[in-house]
Amino acid sequence: MRKVPAFLCAADLIRGALRRDPARVAEWGNTLPREADVVVYCVHGHEVSQAAAKAAGARYLEGGIEAWRAAGGELFGKPKDASSRWVTRERPKVEFTHDGDLCSFDAFIKNFRLKDQALDQLAVIVRGADTGRPDLAPQSAGLLAVSLGLSLNIADDHRMLEQGMVVYDALYAWCKRGKNETHTWNPDLYR
Repeated sequence: MRKVPAFLCAADLIRGALRRDPARVAEWGNTLPREADVVVYCVHGHEVSQAAAKAAGARYLEGGIEAWRAAGGELFGKPKDASSRWVTRERPKVEFTHDGDLCSFDAFIKNFRLKDQALDQLAVIVRGADTGRPDLAPQSAGLLAVSLGLSLNIADDHRMLEQGMVVYDALYAWCKRGKNETHTWNPDLYR
């Protein structure tokens, strides 16, 4: 009889946690953000999380999710038997869920406690596109137009998300280090 991974039976995740296959730590371990404090956990904080943390260059949560729960740590319910957590819906554009006045992007930043000025600036652009308030940032209307255009042109959700990530990566790069650059075309050079 095949053993069912403990994750499939678990009812909860620690809020902000992302599931990674401990047997594939060699693949995902080097993708972890080096500037972040990454903690790996399993049910009891024994072999699985300790081995994965060591291989990924991260720390492990002593006592696992059970110790976290006992200490009153915040948990997030997951669907029973889910192999992973859905983070979007079919035909995604900008939205996945909102948190009060915050759009999904804001909620994502808040939930994962991401601290980055460029992400904060990008969040304003996304919030304007996602909440029908393009006045929040001049780029909001353009992001909404591009997102809707991707949805109209690409039927496959995975391909659409792949292309959409290029747009978000470009906007993030602009927020991080490109906002001061201006259009450099000089028509006098071509006369």
